[in-house]
Amino acid sequence: MNIIFYMRDSLEELKFNVDTMLYLKNLKWSNTKMMEYFVNKLNYPSALVTVLLNTKLSFLNSVLKRLDLYVELGLSNKDVKLHMCKYNNLQPLVNYLLDTTTEEETPVVVKETEVKVVKKEVDKKELSKETSDVVIKKEEELDEEDEEDLEVDALDDGVEEEDDEEEANLFDEFLKDHVDQTNDESDKMKSSQVYSKFKSWYSSQYDEDVPSKAELKSFLNEKFGKSVKSTWTGVSLK
Repeated sequence: MNIIFYMRDSLEELKFNVDTMLYLKNLKWSNTKMMEYFVNKLNYPSALVTVLLNTKLSFLNSVLKRLDLYVELGLSNKDVKLHMCKYNNLQPLVNYLLDTTTEEETPVVVKETEVKVVKKEVDKKELSKETSDVVIKKEEELDEEDEEDLEVDALDDGVEEEDDEEEANLFDEFLKDHVDQTNDESDKMKSSQVYSKFKSWYSSQYDEDVPSKAELKSFLNEKFGKSVKSTWTGVSLK
């Protein structure tokens, strides 16, 4: 299973919401208001929203185009991280797009405040002239997956319990056509992946506002058990 396709889904969603942010800026929304919206309504990590709000648009578009090229080249999770790790200010964005637990991380050696990425042999088609030996000038901070879980849990605590049978039927309808419960531990499904697919499906079926990611995640937690780092095991997208 090639995890780069997961980044493709998240990348399209991210580009869509970058455009949304531009519309909100034109409507004179403050940065604080946009931060609250993207964190509470879309469950974006606050560190990611900070990057989107403070990065020059021309540079941000260049970054998204570069990531598009990585998808076309079929680079792995580890190789994308290798290429992007020198851009420390973009790490929250990269971590969000590579939000997966299905691939083993590159071995690292920790020495004081530096993390040295072990040199990895990469296919010539995938690796350009960029160096394979990279030094990251800070220790890893809070994992973005853990941060997302904390934010979603906090949001769930503030939402009243939904007894609306129609909404439950709506989620069941989506699961029937787009999700398989395989009970195979090698199958993983991320909340970002399933929500991206759900939004596309819902928009093609209904004209109303799409239910929030927190609502879908709450339903999936009841259906498949509580997710671990926003991941359900034994479940896969069709």
